[in-house]
Amino acid sequence: MWVGRPDGAPVPGMIGRGTAAPILFDAFARLGRPIAPLPPAPRGTLFAATGKLPLPLQHFRPGALPSAGTEPPLRIVFPPNGARLELAAEGAEPAALAVKIAGGAGPVTVLVDGLPRATLRDRKSTTVTPDGPGFVRLTVTDGRGATDSVLVRVQ
Repeated sequence: MWVGRPDGAPVPGMIGRGTAAPILFDAFARLGRPIAPLPPAPRGTLFAATGKLPLPLQHFRPGALPSAGTEPPLRIVFPPNGARLELAAEGAEPAALAVKIAGGAGPVTVLVDGLPRATLRDRKSTTVTPDGPGFVRLTVTDGRGATDSVLVRVQ
């Protein structure tokens, strides 16, 4: 089951749990077949809660949960959502658009209309050039998967 761009590029706000899973569940419901029980597990299979798994197999480690971090939440400080920005003289190509970010953890990727344009490791500001005048969606994603997005109008 695939829902998204055919080239596999990220689409902000579209995740499998909220987009593809409901379609998949609906497809299975329409099959009308009863659910068959799974066969027994093979001999030697490890059954354990996450905390009792060997360390390399644990998905979550103490202190690694997004809510356990001390970093403030990721957000776009500039431009604010709904801003109208005049970046070029009439008929000229748009100039670079400044993007300022606060919070987050790890490298931050800046997307313009769903396409990655910059990756920030240490600094929290960059410039991106929009494709042209009109509405532009700026999205940032940090190393933990937190996102923030704003919609601005470039004139």
